[in-house]
Amino acid sequence: MCAAQLIGHCPTSGDVELARLAASITLGSAVRAAIKLRVGQDVKVDAERVGHIRNVFGDGLKIAVDAATRYSILDTQAVARYCEKYNVWWLEEPFTPDNIDGYKVMRRYTSTPLAAGENHFTKQAFRELFREGVIDIVQADCTKAGGITEAKKIADMAAAYHVMVAPHTSQSVLSAAANLHLLAAIPNGLVHEADLAPVNPFRDSLAKNPIKLNDARMGAPAGYGLGLEINEAVLKDLPAVPGPCYLPARP
Repeated sequence: MCAAQLIGHCPTSGDVELARLAASITLGSAVRAAIKLRVGQDVKVDAERVGHIRNVFGDGLKIAVDAATRYSILDTQAVARYCEKYNVWWLEEPFTPDNIDGYKVMRRYTSTPLAAGENHFTKQAFRELFREGVIDIVQADCTKAGGITEAKKIADMAAAYHVMVAPHTSQSVLSAAANLHLLAAIPNGLVHEADLAPVNPFRDSLAKNPIKLNDARMGAPAGYGLGLEINEAVLKDLPAVPGPCYLPARP
């Protein structure tokens, strides 16, 4: 079993949530290796959020930020300034997946590592990211990029370009297990992204043997397949709801 280092996904949407987040994270025996904050609402507000977390916890906490494709080319220099000022670990998806030129521009203004791949699908789409040299961290998700085998091929391509892999992980135990197994099988794995929401039945109840956090690490489940025993009653109690699950990107 491979134990992966952990990055906690902690989206924030305002000052109240930010204060609650700062109060809830403890740097002790259960230390989080890193956190990832949602940005992309407004560059000034984003800078204040990231700066607040940096000031509260100091340089010992790695802070990644995820813009969810919501920045425009006009934001580039201001985003680069706050990333440099607060020593951001990586800047994720500043632009839409097709905007390779935007990533090139961002490269000119910051030394902060750039990450992308959550919304790229199949190895053909990732090939352009690697060839253009616009990212340092690739985030192929086994549940989105074309399956475990396709994600493994993408990770192998990344290794050839000296790009690290930090798979995007959706908020279910199925996604977590698949991506943990991927990380266990590659030499260029960086970190596992974990959902730290206080309530998530798809993480905690969908499998009869949920994946446990152990001293800021999570291991790939042992056993056949993904190593999970699915509790199908959860799917009956929480059926799928039609409609979009993401807000559209800002033009």
